[in-house]
Amino acid sequence: MYEANGVGLAAPQVGVLRRVVVIDATAPADEDGEGEDGAGAGDAGAGDAANANADTGSAPAPAEPIPLKYTLINPEIVWASEEIAAEKEGCLSLPGITGTVERPARVRVRALDENGAVFEVEGEGLLAKALCHEIDHLNGILFIDTATEIEERTAEDE
Repeated sequence: MYEANGVGLAAPQVGVLRRVVVIDATAPADEDGEGEDGAGAGDAGAGDAANANADTGSAPAPAEPIPLKYTLINPEIVWASEEIAAEKEGCLSLPGITGTVERPARVRVRALDENGAVFEVEGEGLLAKALCHEIDHLNGILFIDTATEIEERTAEDE
């Protein structure tokens, strides 16, 4: 998953017939220590931290991205927002193909963790998209089954 710059992987994609997915929607840090959207994990009150360090002359330490790593066993979507986001997606099972897919902007998923404890995760943006995409895999649905537009990427696009 990481070697192919993937965000998630469902067990059936690697020949394991179990209802298990792994997701890592953590935004990669750029050289400034901020997420790819230019907003570090410590954005809340970041201005205050910068001001607090102003008298000492030292710069604040770069914020690490908030980890969004999950292993979900028997995941199920228990709530989805009415708001829909239509975005491009790709899939490790279909390299070189992207498509625009409409998915809920926010979802809440209930699952078991590696120890068998029930937990819920609520996601929006990339995390919501990854949760829906990977749970679709468990239900035998690929993104191309619901995509409104499908494109093949060329070597130049890569």
